[in-house]
Order: sequence, then structure tokens, then C-alpha cells
Amino acid sequence: MKSFIVSDLCKKKPTIRLVLATVALGMGLDAPSISSVIHCRPPTSLEAYMQEIGRAGRRGQSSEAILYYNNNDISKARKGISDSIIQYCQDDVNCLRLLLVKHFGFSETQYSGNPNGCCSNCKNVHLNK
Repeated sequence: MKSFIVSDLCKKKPTIRLVLATVALGMGLDAPSISSVIHCRPPTSLEAYMQEIGRAGRRGQSSEAILYYNNNDISKARKGISDSIIQYCQDDVNCLRLLLVKHFGFSETQYSGNPNGCCSNCKNVHLNK
């Protein structure tokens, strides 16, 4: 089943529209049709999060990453969770896109669109002005 799903997702026009997975489909999956990645709990590190959200928008199309979590999901008691993912989830002021690229050693993003489309924090700041 996994081979069928991966094969279909890698097509230009896949027939599969939604995949619910408890684990990644595999490293290096290049499925250009993916435009949304939704987490119902954050991974344990920013590295894993970046790897997983990087699957969306590979054709340059608009894409989004949605991260749902509660305080138990980002508790220091959660096995293997890094401080960086906890801080990322708790930050409701700074640009989330910029936080990610700074974690990987870069100082700026290449995003130049409408602030409403950058991240939830940028959208909130823009709406509150």
C-alpha cells in the first residue's frame, strides 16, 4: 500500500487527494503535487519539522504548513522533545518563517509577498495594525 501511495503522489496529477500518516512516507520523497502539510502534534525537533513541511510547494506553488498542538505536546516531559521546537511553538510574536531559517544559520527569508500569507504571527501583527 505504501509503495502505491508514494508512486501515485509522485505523479504530476495524482489520484490520491489526502494522506493521513503516523510516520513519514520516506526520506527524499519528491511529490510535487503536495501543497499542504498538517501536523496534529509537533515533531520532536525543528530539523524534523523542516524536513516534513519541506514536502509542500515543491513546484513553487503556494503551500501551507499547519501545526496543531496543546501544552502536553510541547511539554519538557515529552520524550525526545528539543527546546528549539518548544520555543518555536510558544513564540506568538516573531515571524515563524524567520525563526526557522535563523535556526539553520540564515539571517533572512526570501518571502516578499503579502504579510497575511507569511505565517500566523505575521498575519496577526498585520491585522492588529
